[in-house]
Amino acid sequence: MRRELSTRFAFMYRWVIPGMLTVLAVAMIFAHAWPPGTGEHYLLDISAVAFVAVLLMVLARFYDRAKRVWVEGDTLVVDNYTETARIPLADIESVSQLYLFGPERICVKYRTPNVFGTQIMFFPPLRWPRPFRHPLVTELQDSVAA
Repeated sequence: MRRELSTRFAFMYRWVIPGMLTVLAVAMIFAHAWPPGTGEHYLLDISAVAFVAVLLMVLARFYDRAKRVWVEGDTLVVDNYTETARIPLADIESVSQLYLFGPERICVKYRTPNVFGTQIMFFPPLRWPRPFRHPLVTELQDSVAA
């Protein structure tokens, strides 16, 4: 039986929202730098635009590598829209939650590397309020211990 662990909005978190933030950042900095001029201030503004745009897209592409995750029996299936890996629950070393930024993220570390490396990160379904640990963290930890 298949049970989804990640939110259906992973694509939005990985591509759409960072893309919109990048466009917004570029628009705000260009609005500040308009009308175009010459000199150091104009070049500084254009450099800031390029830096912010590249930084946001790099963060979206490489840091928040959101994945679709589900459980089928005793196997954790991980999909990043191009590759799929089937990892036994027994191969999981630890499960933790990142509280620093919203939305919530769950990090799963493995004993042996797989297609995605030694850890994956995914966005669990949204919940409100969220002051404590996500129930999926406890559920995954219990599944690994069993």
